[in-house]
Amino acid sequence: MKYLYSKYLYLMTVVGLFLTAPLHSAPKPPPKVDLASDARLAQKLAFKGGVLPLGKVIEQVNEATEAEILVQGDLLRRPVTLAVKDKSCADLLEDLAVLFGGVWVRRKESYLLVTDEVTARLVGAYRETTHTNREELALYRTLTPFHYAEFRRSKRLTFDRMSPEQQRLVLWIVRDRYLQDPGQYPSSILTGKGVTLTPLFTTVEQPDGSYRVPPNGPYSVELEVPAISDDGVLTDAHIALIAVR
Repeated sequence: MKYLYSKYLYLMTVVGLFLTAPLHSAPKPPPKVDLASDARLAQKLAFKGGVLPLGKVIEQVNEATEAEILVQGDLLRRPVTLAVKDKSCADLLEDLAVLFGGVWVRRKESYLLVTDEVTARLVGAYRETTHTNREELALYRTLTPFHYAEFRRSKRLTFDRMSPEQQRLVLWIVRDRYLQDPGQYPSSILTGKGVTLTPLFTTVEQPDGSYRVPPNGPYSVELEVPAISDDGVLTDAHIALIAVR
């Protein structure tokens, strides 16, 4: 009987929390983009055939139209085989969306190709005035002497080893940076993949010309994520300074 009563209280508490919790609607899907309505994309192009990285195709479209056409960073190096003649850039871009199972999202005067609905919704709902100063300060406050001891041993704090609160703050910051420039990062960072807190130490030159890290010298703790270079190569980028010790 006591067990049933406790279970009843638990269920009523859960129901009460559900009824009193504020409702947050998910971002609405972005409106369908009509590429053909943009006069800049009426420019026609021809590709003689062969295999090109998608990034190179988009580069030629940008040069021909003087429009800002972007693609999700994951796609820049994906190979595309094209053999078209006198095809409008609008039609070409629509074909690319079908080929990669993606959609075009408009942000002001630019267009971005994304391949999943979640990212499309985030991009469509993102406000340019968003900033993460509050989240970065909160993340700094979660760092304990244990974390700094780890950093002094030059060990990164990977996403899976962060506390739930740290993960929440990190994902907020990462989402903001990704949405500012989706072509610069792989969308996988939105789930924390490859995201770390990394110490950067100040080195001091020695008389013999070598460099070393002073035992009590200053260093910074920064948020590091995978990034896409201009030529489509996967690299690393520091996107936020969390602390200076």
